[in-house]
Amino acid sequence: MKPGKKEIILATFLAANFGRCAETAGVAIVEQVQGPVLCVNAANVSRPLKNGDRLKSDDTVLTGTETDAYVDLVFGVDSGPAAAFTTSDSFTVRPSTATPDAVRLWNNSQLHISRLNFAQTGIGVVADINLSLEKGSMTSMVKKRAAPSAFAVNLSDGTVFLDKGFYGLSADGRMEAAAWPMIWVDDKLKTPRNIAAGEAFEVHAGRITRLSATEKLALADMASGLATLGDPTPTLMAEDQTDKPVTPVHPPHPPHPPHPPHPEHPPHPPQANGPPSDTTN
Repeated sequence: MKPGKKEIILATFLAANFGRCAETAGVAIVEQVQGPVLCVNAANVSRPLKNGDRLKSDDTVLTGTETDAYVDLVFGVDSGPAAAFTTSDSFTVRPSTATPDAVRLWNNSQLHISRLNFAQTGIGVVADINLSLEKGSMTSMVKKRAAPSAFAVNLSDGTVFLDKGFYGLSADGRMEAAAWPMIWVDDKLKTPRNIAAGEAFEVHAGRITRLSATEKLALADMASGLATLGDPTPTLMAEDQTDKPVTPVHPPHPPHPPHPPHPEHPPHPPQANGPPSDTTN
């Protein structure tokens, strides 16, 4: 999959700000597991997932075929290199209370974690999240982040870029934007297509339809559980300066008045000549 325009902008931004931001690899944390769910790593080694497990780029998640099987994943900064987010004396780390970047992968589905990168900049945390939905369906919750953050999901025919809020995506090419827009970029056409809020797009049919009120409500209900999950990415806030002692600043000293001019001394009187010397003797 070739990088899209938004990915190129993000890479350019991070490269230009590399010396001024702390970049770190991300992590996917398993928040809730229902039914059998497996993780297969890049070495093709599989393991069953449980709550609290941490996944990284190049891991693939597979859910069971049971109708009630699913897994909730939250994306954020790995706690390992968290010190990279505390290097500045001008900021203080606070736990985030915002809605996280998260997905619920439904039953009989397969999701590959392609890329998870995060960078702290002067405008906030910039996220580069890239996933590949290879089978089945998922519900996505996207956090509002600083531009030029990207939350991209690759499907078989292209890539969809999610803005913020919640979305429904299917590997067969159907995508639903209940309350926020998204952008679809076809691999062949390379032309971005805007999907407005309240619309559904079917890739293979090339058709956009309006979501019914029932469909919007169902998608919002499915995403409601994701909105309550904790965000592992800390929030950096400026330090509170109110409790710090303040050194008083004295007003500048007034300039010294100029010295008065020295009075002129009167001229010395001429010295009187002595008596003439007697030369007659």
